[in-house]
Amino acid sequence: MNETTTGKPQGNLRAAQGDDRNLPPLLLELRAKYPDEELDGGDSGTLYVGEKGIIYTGTYGNRMHIVPYEKMNETPAPPKILPRPQNVFTDFLEAVRAGKTETAVPFDYGTRLTEFALLGNLAMKAGKGQKVMWNGPKMRVTNLKELNAWVKRPVRRGWKA
Repeated sequence: MNETTTGKPQGNLRAAQGDDRNLPPLLLELRAKYPDEELDGGDSGTLYVGEKGIIYTGTYGNRMHIVPYEKMNETPAPPKILPRPQNVFTDFLEAVRAGKTETAVPFDYGTRLTEFALLGNLAMKAGKGQKVMWNGPKMRVTNLKELNAWVKRPVRRGWKA
């Protein structure tokens, strides 16, 4: 377990040493198992680890790699069912320029998905075994009030939210 600055263990995290610091232990283990593969796409991303291989993507689902790499050529690309914008910024700007009211990923869907994902951060702050009760419309934790300090940034003095 990794000790936080408060000295309390935080989940199952542990610190890496040297040039590998800030990388999750699983990535370090996979680098050792697949030394010839490129498993580094920047500061963050997602690893899907299965019995037949690994899928690694960058932060926003870009730069997908399948490890071992030879599986990349064996795996057909998924059919293009949804629009695939270059990135979220280009998608937004193209929608504005075209006078569209929606982007490839509608905001009402994307915001709810983001809210759900960020609840994981609150769960980590709550600690192992704690249940986080969430009131979505009010954007408040109802049972562990101290977590609400992490929900929104404080408003600077002299300004209104």
